[in-house]
Amino acid sequence: MNHPAPCCRRLVASAFGLGLGLILVAAPVADAQTRWVTIGEYRMIQITEAILAAAEAARGKGQFNQQIAAARKAFLANRRDASAEKRFADLLQAKDYYYFAQMLAEGTSEYSQQRVAGFNSITGGAVDEGIAPAAEPLFLAWVDSVRATLGARDKRQMLVLTDTARVDAAIRQHDDDYKQYRAARDKYEIDRAEMAEKVAKARAALTPDGKVKLETQEVGNFNVGADLNGKGPVPQALHTLAASMGLVPVLRCRYGPNAIYEDGRPEYERFRFWQNSPPAQIDDLIKANTNGHLGDLATRSALAACPPTAVAARAAAVRVAAPGVRIAAGEYAMEGVSVHGRGYRGQCAIAPEAQGRYTFRCKGRAGAEGIGVATGNIVTVEYAGFATMTYEVADDGRLNGSWGGGSERLTPTKPST
Repeated sequence: MNHPAPCCRRLVASAFGLGLGLILVAAPVADAQTRWVTIGEYRMIQITEAILAAAEAARGKGQFNQQIAAARKAFLANRRDASAEKRFADLLQAKDYYYFAQMLAEGTSEYSQQRVAGFNSITGGAVDEGIAPAAEPLFLAWVDSVRATLGARDKRQMLVLTDTARVDAAIRQHDDDYKQYRAARDKYEIDRAEMAEKVAKARAALTPDGKVKLETQEVGNFNVGADLNGKGPVPQALHTLAASMGLVPVLRCRYGPNAIYEDGRPEYERFRFWQNSPPAQIDDLIKANTNGHLGDLATRSALAACPPTAVAARAAAVRVAAPGVRIAAGEYAMEGVSVHGRGYRGQCAIAPEAQGRYTFRCKGRAGAEGIGVATGNIVTVEYAGFATMTYEVADDGRLNGSWGGGSERLTPTKPST
């Protein structure tokens, strides 16, 4: 995707077509120069123009996003097709100059980027998901170089530029900076496409049997630092008991993978068991396990080897009732992978009920409502008309769940007041 750049002014004009009609103004004056304006004056212009152009900008962005999505698909389907490559490269470059034109005027400071994001939110949202994250530092460096040439004193100073020839010259002067960014951008596009192909193949290879089969079995001695996991500090009585146990073997069983996330990470289901026999102090350990730090080792059960499947492991993981970890009430972002390997997103609201129970109300998948019961740091939720979800409460408050070959993660976003 390494094509010569069309005339810079034409690319900036394409940004106008996407709803940006105020950054560069070709003023018919003899000695056009850079003009400084007050923040109040510029903001008045920007807000007025944005309101007037919002509807048209949204339509333009929608059409552009459809075009670039189609061009991306055509290029990735056949990377040797020169015409498809050029079409995609031209559209990517138009997107670059759309954001370049905004930041050229606004600046690249965190505050300036927030203002650019605000402008885009009222004009139909981001263009093609914005600048590629992996290439963004080089993009901002390119914008900063051009701004410095045009007289910007820092990353936050706003510019209104009336001399388009001067802007054109500054852009051409820093063409090498743009080429460095473009190389990183193109690498991101290829890497993302290859990852998507890898994820698709990995998900297609998942089978019902493969999702629950024993993948690894490890035997190691109980470790106070690694095996006492729960929310909040470990109770001193539990820590003292666990540290005095001596060498007690623990089976660590991993099943799957049962899902593949968008970034290629496999999701596994894990269980721990005492091997052969529980420690002599097991009753005292369970009694001291007030915050659920023992997790699935809060049991008198023991096994000689890992069960062959996750189904059998779940049946074998007989947990002794222990006080459940407190789950933060409020709103959670939901990210999951279905049993068919399809990703999904949504939101859940969690509210406490009586006797250590919780109500889960979710949007974004089937089974919108369920009742959860916490045992140690494990929460089991029965979703009506859906499935039984088993979540493990992590130290950071996230709930990592699994269900029938699928997986789900709930991340706190807004605590209840």
